Amino acid sequence: LILVLPLAIACDDDPKQTQMVRYSGTLENGAVINGWIDGAEICVVSHPEIACVTTVGDGTYSLELPADEEVEVEVIKEGFVPVRSNFLTRKTDTELRAQMFQPAAIEAAFTLAGVPYDGAKGGLLVRVYDPARGQTSGLAGVSMALTPTGSGPHYVDGLTFNAAATATTPNGNALF
Repeated sequence: LILVLPLAIACDDDPKQTQMVRYSGTLENGAVINGWIDGAEICVVSHPEIACVTTVGDGTYSLELPADEEVEVEVIKEGFVPVRSNFLTRKTDTELRAQMFQPAAIEAAFTLAGVPYDGAKGGLLVRVYDPARGQTSGLAGVSMALTPTGSGPHYVDGLTFNAAATATTPNGNALF
């Protein structure tokens, strides 16, 4: 019995369960104060086995994601520019407020910056912050580069380009 018991323990066939965390929050129209987005579909592209969720009237959503893992999420709503985001999930439940923009709002922002907008090209909005330090707003002073080169980086104060900035401002945003 002494030899059999350790073998039985070593041969345990139960697979290790993946720890899941709940991401919940609101999805907003980034150009409208309290402009909640109803009916947007949020899908975990990197985990097609996870069912997509749809935001409700006040823009709220709730989604279970694997903890401490890089995931790719896509958000789609007719009349808005689709959003695709890669991020490392946290180890605990998290509340996340996200924004989407209509094409006209994005075009207007580029026009204000004096940058030609081409809707046929992709764009990259980067927000720099350090959640490990409990930071939920932006991190100032980060400079960026993109290879291959495109237009940018354009550092953004809220919804306004800051043409004088050479690194992220306190909101931590940059746009390519």
